[in-house]
Amino acid sequence: MIEKLLRFFRGYVIFEIFGAFPERFINICMHRGIFVFNISRENGFFAAMYLSDYRKIRTLAKKSGVHLRVRKRIGIPFLLAKYKNRRGLFVGLILFLVISISMQGFVWTVELKGVNTISSSAVLEFLESEGLKPGAFKNSLDTHRIERSLMSEFPEIGWMSVNLIGTKAEIEIKEKAVKPDIIDSKTPCNIKASHDGLVLSVLAENGSAEVEAGSAVIEGQLLISSAMVNALDEIDYVRARGKVMAQTVRQEKFTVMKNGVFKEPQAPIVRNNLIFCFFTFPITFETASGDYTSNILTEKLNLRGTTVEFGLKKEIIIRYENKDFSLSVDAAREMLKTEDYLYRLFALSNTDSINPKLKISETEDSYSLDVLYTCVEDIAKEEVFVVNQE
Repeated sequence: MIEKLLRFFRGYVIFEIFGAFPERFINICMHRGIFVFNISRENGFFAAMYLSDYRKIRTLAKKSGVHLRVRKRIGIPFLLAKYKNRRGLFVGLILFLVISISMQGFVWTVELKGVNTISSSAVLEFLESEGLKPGAFKNSLDTHRIERSLMSEFPEIGWMSVNLIGTKAEIEIKEKAVKPDIIDSKTPCNIKASHDGLVLSVLAENGSAEVEAGSAVIEGQLLISSAMVNALDEIDYVRARGKVMAQTVRQEKFTVMKNGVFKEPQAPIVRNNLIFCFFTFPITFETASGDYTSNILTEKLNLRGTTVEFGLKKEIIIRYENKDFSLSVDAAREMLKTEDYLYRLFALSNTDSINPKLKISETEDSYSLDVLYTCVEDIAKEEVFVVNQE
């Protein structure tokens, strides 16, 4: 690859050799230190040679009894000769090279690595406040100061490093291991009722049962006590554990309006902008008015894993128009059933069985669904307390 690139910069020609002894010509060139490559005998005798060497071989060709014909010219010297009268092209090329070289002194991409529980947007926002953002001049960045400030702002970070690699700022973060909230098995703990209900069964694994099957309990009532009498007839406070199954009742009401207004999305409007360095240039000029939402998508050029500040910013705008609606009885029934289903799915997900009683009612402007849920669930809830020893 490198050899091909060097040949392209030096410029070379591919030529055809005519005559009785083309091999003799090749040998003479080699003997004189002239490099000949890409020799081919397919459909003729072809070879390639650097442009500077080709200008020297006319005398050698005559001595060898052959004549040469150029078939192809390849390389920078030929391109320069072709466009030598187009000064604007060379000025543009020089400006491009100057801009490309100067852009290497700036940060164009900020990449986070190792962020799991910390908010990436919060970290990027803080880095921007510290001056580390796309377009920042690399020599103005104090990476050690930024590291100290970021670790002070986010105590969840255990270790981090700011690495400036080319035009990319790579932020490596290692978060601290979060210690789980563990209640000591010796910490006193009572079991109380999480809901009102009728006790069906009590299983006290540790502690003293304060209720029995058939007991009616209210929310917050003591179910299993941590107080136990030891062999010395003294009271010990332990961590109560157990399971209390109870029949509970919950009542919910869901309502939908008969008539109303909804926002109907219209065909999207797309506004495109060209991103170059610090600037954004609009390509399309569509406008939106009234009620609308917008979503911005940015696509930047990626060169071998490095993102540069050149690309396209696309803003997708969705306009909404108000539309009147009128619900039929069947449509309202389906919507209310969906509300009921979602409530069971999320609010009653921990119950063992659900026996609902549904009643649909209608008023002048709405439909309602009243539901009475009879559930069987574990109402045991731990409550830690501190024992005062005087």
